[in-house]
Amino acid sequence: DFNKVWNYMDMRGKNLGSVKENIEKTFGRGGNDYLKKLIIDINGSINTEKSVADKLLSNMKAASVSGNLRVAIQQPTAYMRAMMEIDPKYLAKGAFTISRKDQWGTILKYAPIAQWKEWGFYRMDVSRQMKDVLFETDSTVQKFTNSLMIGAEFGDKIAWQRLWRACEYECLDLHPELKQGTDEFYKKVGERFSEVVDKTQVADSILHRTQIMRKTGADKFATAFMAEPLKTYNMLYRAAMDVHKNEPGAKARAIRAAAVFTATSFATAVAAS
Repeated sequence: DFNKVWNYMDMRGKNLGSVKENIEKTFGRGGNDYLKKLIIDINGSINTEKSVADKLLSNMKAASVSGNLRVAIQQPTAYMRAMMEIDPKYLAKGAFTISRKDQWGTILKYAPIAQWKEWGFYRMDVSRQMKDVLFETDSTVQKFTNSLMIGAEFGDKIAWQRLWRACEYECLDLHPELKQGTDEFYKKVGERFSEVVDKTQVADSILHRTQIMRKTGADKFATAFMAEPLKTYNMLYRAAMDVHKNEPGAKARAIRAAAVFTATSFATAVAAS
């Protein structure tokens, strides 16, 4: 379906050109190159074995992240980055609310990205293979790595459960017609939660990786351990582009982005120390 749109050419005699031509006029050759690479990755039509360098990089990242107390402690600080998308008053309220006993199960049911992360897709190059998720065929080494990732995973769960509660409080304010605890209420909260996660939190999927992180060779080495910084960079980049395009409220969002960046950096430094 996407290719039909991408290859569409206007034939109404107004010389509007094709969709590809207009993308190139707007973004340069990089625009179409980006889309081509994205569609190939989503389609999954290229399935090659990992090179020796890729395996070494994966092992290095697993050794650095798994069982690392500093990584586990830093994970919840990503919560502050959500201030870019949701009012801080809801985040503050969510941060100091005790999680319900069945809350994580509710999140998994109504927010697919949480289930994806629960399966082990939380860090580039140390995530599980999909076949291992489906058939429980993890190797002994992978099982050992999974067990050592519990600390980082636990830190993420703390942040995401607080973020879910923040989205609940926002939904109660913005949608008073929805009764708390109903299926409709949780569906709305799940949509909002997924949106905030997509824009501000880190998970490992094709749609959550930046283009450079999905490349091979030197680019892959250069972006090792850069998931969090690149997520923050894109947040700042989008804010700057909105200012450049004179979007309504863009300057206020840019100031907010700078404040969020500063607060998150400070919190991460404190946690790391």
